[in-house]
Parts: sequence; C-alpha cells; structure tokens
Amino acid sequence: MGERMSCSKCGAPILVRTALKTNGLCMPCKGGYRESIEAGKRYAQERRDALERRERDRTEADLRLWSSLIEQVHYSPAGFDGLSHSQKLYFAVGGLERHVCNGGFHQYFLNDAGSYYAYAEEGLIAIGAFQTLELLREAKEMLFSAGPVPATIDERRRALFPRGEEGDLEIPKWIKSIEARLDDPRLDDLVRRYWVDSEGVGLRMKALARDCGLITNAGGDSGLYSDLYEHVDVIGDISRAIKDAFFPPDTFTGPAASETNYWYSSVLSSLGEAPLWRRSPDAEETWRFTYIGSWGGTRTATLSIHCTGAGSVRYKCLGVDQVLSTQASANQVFSFFDMLRRAEFWDAPTEIRTEGCDGAQWLLEGIKEGRYHLVARWSPGFESQAPQILAFAKACRLLLEYAGEPGE
Repeated sequence: MGERMSCSKCGAPILVRTALKTNGLCMPCKGGYRESIEAGKRYAQERRDALERRERDRTEADLRLWSSLIEQVHYSPAGFDGLSHSQKLYFAVGGLERHVCNGGFHQYFLNDAGSYYAYAEEGLIAIGAFQTLELLREAKEMLFSAGPVPATIDERRRALFPRGEEGDLEIPKWIKSIEARLDDPRLDDLVRRYWVDSEGVGLRMKALARDCGLITNAGGDSGLYSDLYEHVDVIGDISRAIKDAFFPPDTFTGPAASETNYWYSSVLSSLGEAPLWRRSPDAEETWRFTYIGSWGGTRTATLSIHCTGAGSVRYKCLGVDQVLSTQASANQVFSFFDMLRRAEFWDAPTEIRTEGCDGAQWLLEGIKEGRYHLVARWSPGFESQAPQILAFAKACRLLLEYAGEPGE
C-alpha cells in the first residue's frame, strides 16, 4: 500500500504519487466529474429513500391486493380488461408509483405501466392527488408534447427514440438519442418532486381501496386513514372530499354554497380535470371555461399561455374519451385578454343572482402567478345584461372557438 494523503479539493484519500502528478487533486476532481459522481450518489439515495417511504406505507393486505391484480392482468385471459373500474384505477396508479420511484418517468413510459396512463390520471384525480397529477402531466408533455400517450410499448419507444426514416438500426446514434432524452435535467427535477410524495399517494390509495371494497378493514384498522380526509363528515366518503378540493374555501357564499361547490366539482371531476387553484405560482398562466348544460353539451376548453405569448388549447366533452388539442396564436391570446379586460374579470364577483329554469352555467377560471379567480354566470340572457357580462360571454366563446367550435 502506498502512502496516502487527502485531495486538496474534496478531501478524498489519494496516493501521494498521484497527488504529485495532479497538483494534489484526486482524479475525479482533476477531470471535473466529481460533482457528477456526487450527484449520482445523491440521486440514488433519494430513490432509496422514496422506495423505503412507499414500502412503509404498504401492509400485508395491500401487498396481497397488488399480487392478485398482477396475477389477473398478466396471467388471466381477460387481462387488464377483466378488472373492475376501481381495480383499474388502483392498478394504474400502483404501476405509476412503482416505476417512477424505481427508475423515473422514462421507466414508467417505456414499460407496460405507461399503457394505462389515462387510468393513472383518473386514479390520481379520484384520490385527490392533484400535485402528483400535475407532475405526471408535465412529464407527459415533455416526452410526448400535446399528443396522446401511445397505447403500446413499441409505439411509445418509437415516438421517444426514432431510429431513422427507413427504420434503420443505427445503434450508436440511437443510444445517444436515448441518453440525451433521459438526461434532461427538467425530467430529473420532476422525478425528485414526485419522490417527495407531499400528498401521501400510498396512503390515499389505501383509503381508496377500502372505500371501494378492494380491501376490508380487517384487523381493527378502521379509521386509520381518516386524518387524510378530516373535513369529511362521514369517514370513507372520499368522493365528497375530492370534490370539495376543486375550489378554494369560501369561493361560494350563497345559501346553497355547499351544493354549488359539490355540483361544479362533480362536473369537473367527471371531465377528468384537476383543480386550477392548487397549481404552483410558477406554473403557466391558465384559463378554463366550463359549460354545464341542463340538457347535455357539457364541455370544457382550457387555454395555457406560453412564454412566447401564444398558447395551447385542450377541449373535452363529457362522455367523450377523446381530448382535442389545438394551438392559439399570440393575436388570438391578445383578443381573449382584451375581452377579459372589458369583462373586468379579476374584479367581478364569483356569483350574481340571475338564475332561471334550465339554461346553462358558464364557469370561467383563471390562474396567473398564483392568483386564482372564478366567475360563474347563468345563461341565456347575457345580451340583456351589463357590458361586462357581455364581454365575459364573448371571452368564453373565444375559448370554444379556438378549440375548434364554430363561432356565433
């Protein structure tokens, strides 16, 4: 063994003869990759910590449930389609949890679990894990842009790592493409934020399993998860708790405030939407118009504003699985903002007493730099009301028009 000394930069032990050649530095410090090594260690430790936290949240009953679902999905003729709807949600979110905690979002999307992306979204909404839902959607947008997640593993791999126009196997070039896509620091940031698990996804999944009868409250653990839903009058009424989370407290103040909150939130939940007001202050400025018709036609159009001044629009109709995505030009965004200004949106009251029979509810939500506001109005009769309400109606119609509906 040669004589050793400490690296003058990081303190790691090195051979004296090495120090004489490197001016007292260890080889990683001299080569400039010490920080990469340390970052890799931190990343691995964070992953281990995340896995350990999830593992502590699991009980024997949860593991039995998961094993039975694995058996049904992979070894029964009916496969995933043979599961009940609640089992599909539990399985989809469970797969998301295991893959992201083990290897990040790229591992999730490049394996079977990514085939159940839509159910994972719905499952996160069902348990009220809206921050986790936003992280999942950000990862999806980063990897697949505005389009849907391809249904099969092969399709997802081709979409992420094209091998050439003729399908050639340029392996070195393909490997470099993979490394470049997966080394994106933005994706690493999403994974780390997911690992923090600020919403306790595992505990929420347990509560969902018990609420849906997938696991019985055997062993005297009844009420163990009630602290997650302490604002619910009856423990186990998880759906009510979720719907109460779509709007900030005291958004509605009339005599039917609770019923109104529950009604609007139920519609947004059925559309597969997430609460806007819970988004982080540095998230994109977003505007969502929801039309709730008495006799159908319920739909939503959401405009997200990009740093370029242009935007993208998502359009959903209740009862229709397809989500349409379009682009809005900077001029269209400017026209929309002009109508908001005329409507005096940020100063308008959330509710006014103008309801009647039938008709429709028009809900326009906006969030900008952490500031959230909702304006809800009843139609018909906009044209006979104040100019600000007329401008409000035109702003809502613009979002539908940008989404592809013909203007009036």
